Amino acid sequence: HDRVAQTLTTMIVEVEYHKYEHAAQPLVVSQMGAIQDSARGVLSNLRQLLYELRGEEGVGGCFVEALRSLLERYEQSTGIVTELTVGRDWPATMRTPAASNLTRLIEEALANVRRHSGARSVSVVLEGSSGDRVAVTVRDDGKGLEDENYRAPGLGMTGMKERALLLDGRLSVVGVPGRGTTVRASFPRALLTATEGRTI
Repeated sequence: HDRVAQTLTTMIVEVEYHKYEHAAQPLVVSQMGAIQDSARGVLSNLRQLLYELRGEEGVGGCFVEALRSLLERYEQSTGIVTELTVGRDWPATMRTPAASNLTRLIEEALANVRRHSGARSVSVVLEGSSGDRVAVTVRDDGKGLEDENYRAPGLGMTGMKERALLLDGRLSVVGVPGRGTTVRASFPRALLTATEGRTI
């Protein structure tokens, strides 16, 4: 089932790239959008089925601690100063697959900072973006890559988009030349959190 979900997310991302390449053809873009919508619907149903079949409860503060350790190792190996901020409304517990996908997404964003930004520092913020959503923001103080570079394939964007899609997330990248780049992903709280009342 995981392989099927991965195939669907890859297909959705690849169709997005084709939409970018055919932006001057509205009919083609519209047809590709319809294909994406259908694939997202199937992915959403499959995702819910996986959670129900597994009956997974979740992991708690260990996600935050694991992320803190990841940032410490990143700072030691790259010399880029890191900062982690955890909002009070960040979920106390998370499903194991959700925690894993979020970790991989953040790793991809940090890899981009190291490879392309020339940044001296990077911050990671975990917070609630609204009543039913939560958000992860990775912000650096590097050269600020142009948005167009992020829309095109490469720069680890495929991996980040796939991870976000697996959690029904919305991913945005904003680069300001000379002032850094911000990667932000928001997700439905219900798809990240463990069964109510359980803490680990």
